Amino acid sequence: MKRKMICIAILSMFLITGISALSASAYTNSYGGNDVLTIDDDRRECPDADYTSIQDAVDNEDLGDYYSIEVYPGTYFENIVFEDYGDYWPVFDVIDKENTWIIGDASGNVINVSNEAVSIELDGFKITNHYASGNGIVSEGLVNLKNCRIENIGGTGVKIRTGNIENCVVTGCSGDGIVLTNLYKVKIKNNRGL
Repeated sequence: MKRKMICIAILSMFLITGISALSASAYTNSYGGNDVLTIDDDRRECPDADYTSIQDAVDNEDLGDYYSIEVYPGTYFENIVFEDYGDYWPVFDVIDKENTWIIGDASGNVINVSNEAVSIELDGFKITNHYASGNGIVSEGLVNLKNCRIENIGGTGVKIRTGNIENCVVTGCSGDGIVLTNLYKVKIKNNRGL
């Protein structure tokens, strides 16, 4: 009797463990990705980071394979271009929203989504170009901005065709703060312009 109960208990443990493992691996994004890609500019916070540059990750990965792209604290001196990558929806999630900057230069927009088939989400970034020529974020595709701070931009802060802007601050732009080019497909909620 004792032996039978021990066998049942062990079998139950294996079944529960197996079900938990299956349900964890079943959590994927809408394009089938379930992995997390990591980016850390100096590999201090994440020594095993996949990349040290956001643009390198964009250029070298099929972003649809990833549920989330975790960006660790740091200063990313780069202009990021999303172009002919097809239809994907990566979520760029900042680990430390107070200490993660994308600082573009005068070579163009800090973030440019040039393909209308591209969809991205940026959550928690601070974005600037210190009044250099170029805009903050320009998108022909769908962009969801959450908890971002776009400041001291030499042109327009945000110019999007479609997407959502939520809990963001847009301040200190030489041009317009936010320009919407397709009003019926854009949601703006709980933002501040200073």
